[in-house]
Amino acid sequence: MRIAIVGLPYSGKTMLFEAITGAHGTAVDRAAAAHLATVAVPDERLDALAKAFKPEKVTPAHVDFLDVAGVDSDMARDHVADVLAACREADGIVNVVRHFNSPSAPPHPRGSLDAKRDTAELEAELIVADLDVVERRIVRVEKQVAKHAATMERDKKELAALQRLKEGLERGQRASAVRFSAEESALLKEMQFLSVKPMLTVLNVSEEGLSSEAARAAAQGLGPDTEVICAQAEKEIAELAPEERGEFLEGLGIREPASRRIIRACYHALGQRSFFTVGEPDAHAWTIQAGDNALTAAGKIHSDLARGFIRAEVVAYEDFAKYGGVKEAKNAGRMHLEGKDYLVQDGDILLIRFKV
Repeated sequence: MRIAIVGLPYSGKTMLFEAITGAHGTAVDRAAAAHLATVAVPDERLDALAKAFKPEKVTPAHVDFLDVAGVDSDMARDHVADVLAACREADGIVNVVRHFNSPSAPPHPRGSLDAKRDTAELEAELIVADLDVVERRIVRVEKQVAKHAATMERDKKELAALQRLKEGLERGQRASAVRFSAEESALLKEMQFLSVKPMLTVLNVSEEGLSSEAARAAAQGLGPDTEVICAQAEKEIAELAPEERGEFLEGLGIREPASRRIIRACYHALGQRSFFTVGEPDAHAWTIQAGDNALTAAGKIHSDLARGFIRAEVVAYEDFAKYGGVKEAKNAGRMHLEGKDYLVQDGDILLIRFKV
């Protein structure tokens, strides 16, 4: 799973990238495409399972974060297109919006702080980039239809879907707001539209702004999928040695860095969920999509488990925590046996029984 971090120049997006990934000193310049780093998804449930089972190895879920160069409508269009092209392979987008002034930072490129304006500008750039892709694709598909190729019926369906999408984008709609049939969605899927990707907005404030009414009001104005963070402070926390970091957070009365919350928010915004397997060799968090069944989960562990699937023995993490262990939850009648169609829940602890 890959998340692209985008924003206007000087929004603090690279600071956020560094805070999240620990990849310090990697600011993306205008000529660079992007920088990539992989991070573990913080999960206190996995930590508790590891403490209980004391495995040789602990394997968390992982997310890739991509830091791309600043997106600015005043830049050359080919540069903006190159920057956004790096985002097309991503599964989701984090839009970093600046809401701070600092004498040590360059001024805001628009001369003032306006979170709604900046968010609307990024949205518009995504829509324009998608419109360009659609228009070029329409020209190619029209030529295919005119040739009466063997794929003409398929091409006609794709063309109709593209023209409807073009009309929506021209009205300023995100691609995600245009409704398609399952067949049409399959035809368009490979085009990786930017404005169909889930987006999390991060309002980047000063340390003082973390407790200010102005920042809270600005965040509320951006909608529910918004997190407030001070990227500068988070970067400084990430640069501390682990033992110093714990003492520093304790002194502030904070349980964990906000950057960990951002990682989890991205993971869940993309519909990702974790189930666990535990034992002596490994305590493992496996990633599935919300709504995946036990057979799919078994296949994540190993193809043999899916091929020879018999049943899944399931304990919810909440029951593990409540009764003090998997065996204890089983003795309390909280373990249940499920078939391949069982919809795995976030936090389920699974033991797959199989035969090949």
